[in-house]
This record gives sequence, C-alpha cells and structure tokens, in this order.
Amino acid sequence: MNTVSGFKYAWMRLIAMAWSDKDVMKRLLNASSADVRNAFKSLADFEVPDDMHIIIYNPKRYNPDDIEKSIREVIFKNEPRSLSDLQGGGPKDDKDPKEDFTWGWDGGLKSWLLPSAIVLLPMPPPPEHKEADQGRDLNQDAMALAAYQWIGRALPLSCC
Repeated sequence: MNTVSGFKYAWMRLIAMAWSDKDVMKRLLNASSADVRNAFKSLADFEVPDDMHIIIYNPKRYNPDDIEKSIREVIFKNEPRSLSDLQGGGPKDDKDPKEDFTWGWDGGLKSWLLPSAIVLLPMPPPPEHKEADQGRDLNQDAMALAAYQWIGRALPLSCC
C-alpha cells in the first residue's frame, strides 16, 4: 500500500508504536534518513520512495539548527550534483551545495536533475495520563491519534 493514504496509515502506526514503546520513540527521534526508511518498512510495512528522505523530530525540543544540519547531511551524503554524479551514485565530496550543484533542467539531455524530497515530520508527544502508575490508557491514545489525523497533521502534504 505505497500510496499517499498508505503513508498516512504507516505514519499513524509508527506514532502509536512510539507512544507505547519508549525504545521505538527513541529510535525514531534519533534516526538517520536511512534508519527512518527502514523503520517505515520493518514496523509499518511501507516502502518510502528512494527519492524521499524523512526526518522525524521532537517538536518540544525543536532546534532549527539541528534540522538544518540533518537536511544538509541528507544533501551532502545522498544527492547527486551533476549528471555524472547521478550516473556515478552521488557526490564525491562535502562541498557546499550552493557552490557546486547543477540542479535544474538540462535541455540537451531533456532531463531534470533535482534533489530528493525531504519531509520533516514532528513526532506528536503522547497524551498525558492522570494515573501514571496504571500504564497507558489505550482509549485515550486512540482518541488522541484519531484527533491528530482529523486535524490534518498526519500528512506532510495534501492532495485534492
């Protein structure tokens, strides 16, 4: 189910798992793009497209510098900067992409060279429970997850 709605359900599944298992939460929040891709596949049976990178972050500890660093790492380590890079598997150095990248339309080749999509997903914090010593209230978690989906935050994009 590798569709937009499939992505939504996979993301909801990962959120539910993260809320119920602190190790999953930690794994997702500290993951590289490749690790997030693996988590979507292994935990939610969804294959993230090769030309998409996902960064999951904690909105309570949001730091724009950390997000920018993560994005730059994705670009430096994964993105081709020219057709020869594209054919050869990616860039060979850590130059600043603003200085060196040749992204755009190549009329001679009649082809685009563009960076992959980078999707930033805020991991919603789990709902707080009044009776902490009784464990998670699954009814409240289910309602919170449904409300998260209902407000439109479950997808980083929308289609009409």
